[in-house]
Amino acid sequence: MDWNNTIQRMNELAGQASKWKFGQDDTIRWMSNRLGEQTGILIADEVGMGKTRVAMVAIRSVLEAGGSVAVVVPPGLIYQWKKEWEEFLKSIGNKEQDTKSSNEPIMLRSYYSLFEDNNLQFPLTQNAGRWLLISHQFGPPLLRNDARPRRYMLPVLVKALIDVNNGKHKSNSYWQLVKKLYKGNEECIGGAYCPSNNKENKATDCPVKIENVDCNELPQINKAANYLMELVENKKSLFDDFATDDLPFRSLESAKAKEDFKKYFNDEKRGLKMIKKLLGSIDLLIIDEAHKNRDVEDDPKRLGTILRDIIEADNSKRIALTATPMELNACQWEEVFKRIGAKYPKDSVDNFAKAHTEANKHPDNVAIIERLIAASNDFVKKLKPYVTRRMRTEQKEMRELIGEELCKEKAHPHRDYEKKINIDYCEIEDEWKPSVFALEAIGKAAKGCITDDKDLNKQLGRLKIADSRYAAGKISTSGADSTNKETDGNGKDESNDQQKLDEAINKYFENNRLDKRDDNNEYNRQSYIQGKLRRIQYWNRILKSNNADLAGHPRIRKTADEIEKYLWDNGQLKQEKVLVFGTFLEPLKSLWDVLNRRTVLRLLDRKKSNDEHEPPIPGATMCIDNLAGIWAEYRRMEPRPSRKYSSEDELKSAIEKGGKSYEDLRDKLTTHIDKKFVATLPGDVAIKNIENAEDDVVKLLRARLVNDIIYNDTEFEQYQKKNIKMKALDIWCEYLKSFFDKRDDEREPDRKGQPKSTWAKHDYFTGDEEKIKELIQLDNFADNVSEEALKKLLKDELDHLSGRFGMFARMLYGNVKMETRRVLQAQFNDKNSFPKVIIAQSQVGREGLNLHKACRIVVQFHSEWNPGIIEQQIGRVDRIDSLWEAEAKEWKDKGKQGEMPKITVIPVIFKGTYDSFQYGVSKKRRENLKAHLFGELLNDEALDKLANDDTLREKLRKAAPSFAPE
Repeated sequence: MDWNNTIQRMNELAGQASKWKFGQDDTIRWMSNRLGEQTGILIADEVGMGKTRVAMVAIRSVLEAGGSVAVVVPPGLIYQWKKEWEEFLKSIGNKEQDTKSSNEPIMLRSYYSLFEDNNLQFPLTQNAGRWLLISHQFGPPLLRNDARPRRYMLPVLVKALIDVNNGKHKSNSYWQLVKKLYKGNEECIGGAYCPSNNKENKATDCPVKIENVDCNELPQINKAANYLMELVENKKSLFDDFATDDLPFRSLESAKAKEDFKKYFNDEKRGLKMIKKLLGSIDLLIIDEAHKNRDVEDDPKRLGTILRDIIEADNSKRIALTATPMELNACQWEEVFKRIGAKYPKDSVDNFAKAHTEANKHPDNVAIIERLIAASNDFVKKLKPYVTRRMRTEQKEMRELIGEELCKEKAHPHRDYEKKINIDYCEIEDEWKPSVFALEAIGKAAKGCITDDKDLNKQLGRLKIADSRYAAGKISTSGADSTNKETDGNGKDESNDQQKLDEAINKYFENNRLDKRDDNNEYNRQSYIQGKLRRIQYWNRILKSNNADLAGHPRIRKTADEIEKYLWDNGQLKQEKVLVFGTFLEPLKSLWDVLNRRTVLRLLDRKKSNDEHEPPIPGATMCIDNLAGIWAEYRRMEPRPSRKYSSEDELKSAIEKGGKSYEDLRDKLTTHIDKKFVATLPGDVAIKNIENAEDDVVKLLRARLVNDIIYNDTEFEQYQKKNIKMKALDIWCEYLKSFFDKRDDEREPDRKGQPKSTWAKHDYFTGDEEKIKELIQLDNFADNVSEEALKKLLKDELDHLSGRFGMFARMLYGNVKMETRRVLQAQFNDKNSFPKVIIAQSQVGREGLNLHKACRIVVQFHSEWNPGIIEQQIGRVDRIDSLWEAEAKEWKDKGKQGEMPKITVIPVIFKGTYDSFQYGVSKKRRENLKAHLFGELLNDEALDKLANDDTLREKLRKAAPSFAPE
């Protein structure tokens, strides 16, 4: 490939100034310059600055020069990349000769994705104009019990074809084994087509149907087999033993045979070498979120395996993308440098980290400050050839928006870190005090308690962080629902957990009786251990007898109070939304419950006089079922609702009448949204094939429309002016688009098929011709969708919207499917639609979702150890074209009157607990990250103690690390 041609094209694109924002064109020029001189670079632009878009310039330029590209991305981002690629091509203007197929990436979510598209040739990089978009989870098949043998048994097919090609008789066992996979149809084995796909074959039943699944993928498997066979026979392969050696199995009928096959596939990296050949050589490798899955000793991660053993990129150029190449400590730079094939400047990085720590401890020592200045200059000098980083405050758009002076002060002058939700350890209610002390005491007792029983030690391991659990809003000692595992939140039976622990401790006492110890040292050791165990048992009993209603937990109650201040004003919704991140699922779900209960009371507050009808209340039946919880919130929430209730019965009566108002409002949509209207929607063929789906779509669209009316507190007649049917069409398209953004799942391939209908323009349609084209494409996809999955999507959304008053706050945790996450993203970015709050488990919500269009408030419900994670969380709302940016422009246009709007970051801190300690550690680590990545060498406290020497201060300012492209 001609890299000079590629670099020229990059610079041509960079010259089109109108297409770029926030210095993206500067990064493109820097990228083209460095790639012309070296192998790898790191683009470490701040979160939300458009790294992906910059990288796409390199992809486009390499493809135009006839080269090949592979991009490796986290599984949750693979469809986000595809969507951004389509938008990128539109923005730069496609050439006339471009076709849709030549623009599309080849998406490889898993091993089985290799065989999904019959139009591809092997190696995949030889498909002109196409590029590989590979998940971090891509790799050898997992070989589950339900995996289809015809796909993972590719080595057996290659072996059988080679044997027959070399003159062996078809009675050979490998040919017979392959026949079983193809259900005895020899015509298909190794053929370039399957009879069912042959256009001249009019048969309705395919003779090769396997496991009730059609064999559309067989042609692609055969192509792969023939390509590999040719490589082996012509000695062009790096894996000569892959199919020419005698295979260590003759069938797949026994468990041992399957284990033998797994061993054969994985030993000596045979399977990895095979996949590498099927992919082909790469000219440009891009690694998104390149800091992830860092390899550790004796535990290679999947991403490292892809980069080392699957992608053939020995002679390629490399681009790593990450906003946080280091998060916890300076040595984390090393892994990213390895991934771009660059020499790691260890001494310079270590010296800078050490000098930074010393300077913040002794800012009044001029010699130490001078050492920091020298170390920082050397750090930048060694890293700058490989690293570029754009920060918002260095860009002209930001400086013009808020002013030069503010941009000089801090890396994030547009963020407010001052607000905190402080929970005072000494001021909590009496009913909660026993739980507080019990959990704190359990955690302290468990620390340093190592017994001679491994199973008991595992249970004690969970208790060692129990002192953080209460502060986090978790009132049991179970470790069932940490974000380390995606859980549905049901967790374990925690009372049973505690009972098992109690039994294990009693058993330990019995097996290690102190009266049988003669050795004094051993007696003292066991006495120490058993004393701790007895204290754990005691505090567990206290905890078990004092578990109060979690909804009243001070962390949950005070956080809900603070969120409501941003969202409500005397029954009216403010123009704000709130994003909440946390760790433990149990308290997050309780916060979700509390906010939705309170919404009922806030909506009822809209009634200003006895003459008015009761405001509409969604899910009134579920509200009545949950009346005790709503009444409890009425008594504890601050500020209290302005409307007063003398009893639960009075509140119940108001909710029932509100439910009737909701039904009346929904009934007014009957003449607009009905089955006849559903027949005009994209995907109407699929809808008709699903039992009751037409009714469900009608219910869903009506529920969404009614909720929008409630959100805006408008009369139906006013809302009707907005063209209800067109709004309903947009809502339905939002669901379909979100549905097709599937997650990374090797058991759920994309559905493709011939159009079953063509969407036609209807009388209510007010869009343009481009939108009609989108609707036609959407109609084709929707008609061929998995009916079971679409039915579940309808049910899930109906449950949220018309069921348990759950439209105000929505949960985002491990079991929420990717398509539902995309639905939530679209709804949350709509300023005039619910939800107002998204409550997300950090591991699930901090990547791949752009939630910035209608939100500028982030609540950190649980403390994090890793400041890089905090930066990612804030990055969901701090992005180009965010709500904050729009408000700042309005503030500027009005002459900068009043306080500048900011992105507000609100940590929740439980004073006097382990939670407070964790927050302190995270804060210190954040200072380290700021020095490396944001140019803030000294923290505020150290700056106050710095010598009042203008020359020294100016030298320190100039030495602050900056990797901005020139």
